[in-house]
Amino acid sequence: MRIKTKILWTLLGTSILVAIMGVLAVNRQHATALAGAVKEAEDVARAMGFTLMSDANKLSPAAQEIVVRLHQTQHRDVVLVDKNQLILADAIPAEIGQVFATDPEDQVGATLKDRRVRTFVEVSKDYPSGIKQIVVPIESETGQVLGAVILEYTPIYDELMLTAKTTTHQIILTAFGCFTFAMLISFYMGRSIVRPLEQLTSVATGFASGRTDLPMPTLRKDEIGELVVSFGLMVQKRQQAENDLRCLRDDLEVRVAERTAELAQVNEALQVENSKRKQAQESSQASEEKFLQLADNITDAFWITSPDLKKIYFISAAYQQIWGRSIEGLYADPHQWVNSILPEDRERVFAMFSALMGTELQVSVEYQIIRPDGVIRWIHDRGFQVRDAAGNILRLAGIASDITERKRIEETLRASETQFRSFFEQAAVGVAQVSPDGRFLLANQRYADIVGRTREELQTCTFQEITHPDDLAKDLDSVRQLLTGEAQAYSSTKRYLHKNGDPVWVNLTVSLIAECAGQPRHFLAVVEDITDRKRLEAQLFQSQKLETVGKLAGGIAHEFNSIMTAIIGNSELMLSDLPSANPLYKNAKEIRHSAERAAALTRQLLAYGRKQSLQPEILDLNSVLVGMEDTLRHLLGRGTNLLLVPAPALKTVKADVGQVQQVIMNLAMNAADAMPHGGKLTLETANVTLDQEYVRSIPELKAGEYVMLAVTDTGTGISEKVRARLFEPFFTTKEVGSGVGLGLSTCYGIIKQSGGHIGVYSELGRGSVFKIYLPQTEQLVKSPAPGSTSFDLPHGTETILLVEDDPDLREMVTALLKRLGYTVLVAANGIEALNIKQQRKAGYIDLLFTDVVMPHMGGKELSERILASSPHTRILFTSAYTANAVVHQGVLNNGVALLQKPFTPSALAHKLREVFDAIPQTTS
Repeated sequence: MRIKTKILWTLLGTSILVAIMGVLAVNRQHATALAGAVKEAEDVARAMGFTLMSDANKLSPAAQEIVVRLHQTQHRDVVLVDKNQLILADAIPAEIGQVFATDPEDQVGATLKDRRVRTFVEVSKDYPSGIKQIVVPIESETGQVLGAVILEYTPIYDELMLTAKTTTHQIILTAFGCFTFAMLISFYMGRSIVRPLEQLTSVATGFASGRTDLPMPTLRKDEIGELVVSFGLMVQKRQQAENDLRCLRDDLEVRVAERTAELAQVNEALQVENSKRKQAQESSQASEEKFLQLADNITDAFWITSPDLKKIYFISAAYQQIWGRSIEGLYADPHQWVNSILPEDRERVFAMFSALMGTELQVSVEYQIIRPDGVIRWIHDRGFQVRDAAGNILRLAGIASDITERKRIEETLRASETQFRSFFEQAAVGVAQVSPDGRFLLANQRYADIVGRTREELQTCTFQEITHPDDLAKDLDSVRQLLTGEAQAYSSTKRYLHKNGDPVWVNLTVSLIAECAGQPRHFLAVVEDITDRKRLEAQLFQSQKLETVGKLAGGIAHEFNSIMTAIIGNSELMLSDLPSANPLYKNAKEIRHSAERAAALTRQLLAYGRKQSLQPEILDLNSVLVGMEDTLRHLLGRGTNLLLVPAPALKTVKADVGQVQQVIMNLAMNAADAMPHGGKLTLETANVTLDQEYVRSIPELKAGEYVMLAVTDTGTGISEKVRARLFEPFFTTKEVGSGVGLGLSTCYGIIKQSGGHIGVYSELGRGSVFKIYLPQTEQLVKSPAPGSTSFDLPHGTETILLVEDDPDLREMVTALLKRLGYTVLVAANGIEALNIKQQRKAGYIDLLFTDVVMPHMGGKELSERILASSPHTRILFTSAYTANAVVHQGVLNNGVALLQKPFTPSALAHKLREVFDAIPQTTS
């Protein structure tokens, strides 16, 4: 664009800017006028609002007066309407009370709804200013719309608009003057500045083409003249420079000749250097061939690219094996590398290599690719920058390795670790890793449960802290053997201390896990909680101990019974021979009383040892308790409350009623002793079902249906230490002389002999509960047969073969039988009895009266041999227990007669007649 044109456009732009500023000023005056009109309308509305604050109908005259005065004095047409658009005040009184109708666009209705000020503009003859009306809402103090004020004519706006019109005329004249002045200035500048510059431009163009004889513009005393002078000086200097160049050319030709000779020498030197360079190039080519050979034979893909990864400089042959794509294809299209990456890995890989193109010196990333054959492989790619001496990136290089097999191994290891973790967490035994100094490194939940601690708590302590002090020394010695190499592992049974202080028995197996260099890494400990098993072993041991003591007690009682039988029998004979007035009669009676007490003691021993022969019958325990109620109340005294809670529809049991009564009596007496100041004793029965889980801890019980008898007292309770020995014979917590310790042991023996179980639950200060379980039976209770009331000893004349190994008892029975009229053959054992039978040959023996247990030959074997030769012979056994009772758990075989030791002469006499008078029955 030429200078003249630029100047012209600059002046025109200035004129236009002045005009625009004038228009903006006029618009501002318009806005000011409109704002003044609106402000006037709001002032009128505020004045009118006071007349509508309470009741519009009452205040209408005051409003009408204001409207009339405004019209008369200021020529303002004001209309006041209520919220229903009814006119309340107007300059024309006839309009009051009517609906405001001069509102074609419903400006008033809209204002009453949204409470906004509205103006209606319409330029006409009547409204030269353009404003026809202004509508302002009137609101109460609470914000409620009461009505509106309509200003239909606004003089102040007309006055402001007239001023704006005058300003508009002035702006137009100013703009026209500016345009004219711009045109004149443009013409002047074209004449005085542009023309000389055009001449000077023409001279400069010729000078550029080599001419120096062109006419220069006329000299002037201004900047143009100075420019002409400067240009003339430049022409002169050019002419001087051309002369200097001619001189230099001549000098240069001389120097070129000299330099040519020097270059010949340099050329010869360069040929030598080129020879050396060729040798170096050949050596470099050999090195490159070695590199290519190495790159083509390694299993990893070696690559070199441009810094922007858009061009592949080199890729080794392993690419084709790993990617399954041709090397040529990658050279032709480097994007093949990106396209082969799985979509889910592309963004991450691209971000890593983008960093390599920037500030990262090297990167390492793993990603998956898919080959054309659909096989997916894992790639480990390592890239690094290659920079020049200035630090600029020349290229990127790297090695890509196929790690698919490694990933498969890692996945296998991960699955194995998951499997191990699952085993570790779900193992039924406790597993822990322990450092060589005893700190817990890792433990599963089962281990934490066994010792009663959380895993976090275990990691803050050592195994020494949770080991029972009595087992710690042995445990530490075993650990020392592992650390010194004397043992590879060890197993032991030890006790941990539960968090609550209770000992926990465990089977512990510990092995040492060492580093490759042989240094110990940690111990692997496996623990099995055997606390329940230990408890069962203790119960079994206690049961076996009671069984052993019971056998001993039964054996002693058997022998003792024979002695007691002799004493009782002889005392009975003495009492029958002596008159009651004889001084010896009292002594004989006392002997019999003491013997009976001793016999009761032996019965207790036999019951404990389960050697006492039973006479079981079908019992209803509810009936047994009711029958004993009076006796129990008398036994307990007035200070103890007895409560019987019989279960409805209670099943029957099969047991010896006398022994069951003895058990109840013993438990009641113990309860009374435990409540010296009175209390409450509850005897309760129930039908119960014992499942396999319950009987697992009670070896002698089997799962099934039982009748339970619970004896509960509110006494002092029993300590755990005492409960452990509660059923041992001769164990008592009473003072010396207050008991022999056979009460509960007798109960234990009776219940166990009856196929049941007795257990106890007690806490100190909270009483005790003894629970007896007897197997249920479906049989019904039989009515008892009436007993004999005769006190005379029955006599007989039959022949009896008496076999008894105890001499005192044998002598007493012999005398008694003879007194009763029987013929007596006496033998000390079975062999002697058979000899007597052999000597008599066909001699008639009516009855064999024999002990069951004797040396050389037992009573059962003897009876069988006697019956083999004399089937008509009747058999009567006597013993504290019988062989059949041992074989059949204390229950007599049908058809076997037994007289229980110790027996009285009366019992023997009646038993003999019972056997003789019974219908003959062959026993086999």
